[in-house]
Amino acid sequence: MPQLRIFRTLLLVGLPLLSSSAASGQELSSHQNMGLNDVYSIVLQRSEQDQIRNEDLAVAEARYRSSLSSYYPEVFLFGRKTYYDDYDSQDNSQLQSLLQQSQSGSSSSSSSTSSGSSFSRVNDPYQVGAGFRWPIFSGFQTYHESEARQSEKTSALLSKQRFRELLYRDVSEVYFQILEYQKTVQILSEEQQALLARIGELSRRVGIGRSSQGELLAARTEYNNSRVELERIRGLESTSRELLAFLMGIPADGFSLQNTVPLPEQGRLEAYLATVENRKDVLAAEQSVDAARARQDSSEGGYYPNANIEGSYYATQKPDYGRDWGITLSIEIPIFSGGSTYYAVKESDANLRKSKLELQALKRSASYEVRSAYVDFVNSLSRLVLLRNSV
Repeated sequence: MPQLRIFRTLLLVGLPLLSSSAASGQELSSHQNMGLNDVYSIVLQRSEQDQIRNEDLAVAEARYRSSLSSYYPEVFLFGRKTYYDDYDSQDNSQLQSLLQQSQSGSSSSSSSTSSGSSFSRVNDPYQVGAGFRWPIFSGFQTYHESEARQSEKTSALLSKQRFRELLYRDVSEVYFQILEYQKTVQILSEEQQALLARIGELSRRVGIGRSSQGELLAARTEYNNSRVELERIRGLESTSRELLAFLMGIPADGFSLQNTVPLPEQGRLEAYLATVENRKDVLAAEQSVDAARARQDSSEGGYYPNANIEGSYYATQKPDYGRDWGITLSIEIPIFSGGSTYYAVKESDANLRKSKLELQALKRSASYEVRSAYVDFVNSLSRLVLLRNSV
């Protein structure tokens, strides 16, 4: 019995350890021989910046929906109660006469009396009901504001897509850096083996007088320089692996990369330059220009009149005037507002010019980036061809 109890205890303790080790083994095996797309997918899932841009897109969507709400009327319930002071007929003879005339046509249940020296009106009137308020014209400000919000939403979506493109570029740079360092380490290791063999051969030739001591010293110096360079490259490889491991959230020694990415074909520079207009950041900047232009039109709408409709339905009221509902059409023509509309238009004009300049600068920099990357790519292909021919 004691042996059986000990066996059960070991079984309970060992099963979780075995399961965790098996899971970790499966996880490590899934991170072996990873391609560029596999690495990018893991980095994208862990990127907080991508999640931040998702929230920016959600904010832009909410602002766009909020701007559309201005097209619809507001419906509300209301309750109003007003308190007044009593009228003193001795202070104003004309007021006394008016009150007497109004009270003469009222019912006997009126709260005002005509027998005393003072007349009191209803000092606790109230109204309870439902109402609506609908702006039917505002100088097209609502329309242009919704257009601006729509452009901002599209710009946020394009900015998110551009961020993912740049993230893919950054991940690919680190990915190929690691592969380059690994290949360099292999080349330097083979070079050191060849240098060791050469040093041995030169030592033998120096012993028999066939080679000079200077040749042997030169070979040893070259070997030592190769060792120093090898350690430097290994340090760079470790740094790049740590960076990629940080982005993926796995240990630096828990993954390996595959070197099977096909080499892209060389196209014409004009074909690459033609795609600059379709870059996501350029399209996002164009949407920003559209948003600034729509806001300019919206601010100019402040010069136009506003028209609103307001309506009320009274469920109960005191005093009861015999009217259950009422609708009011109001038109306001702006004449003077302290220059707020004028300066709002000036601000929107400046923002529009700024957006256009930013778009122009972005197109120029995008064209330069394409040309610079094309030159680097062509030079790399040329060096590759020369190296292959020299082997």
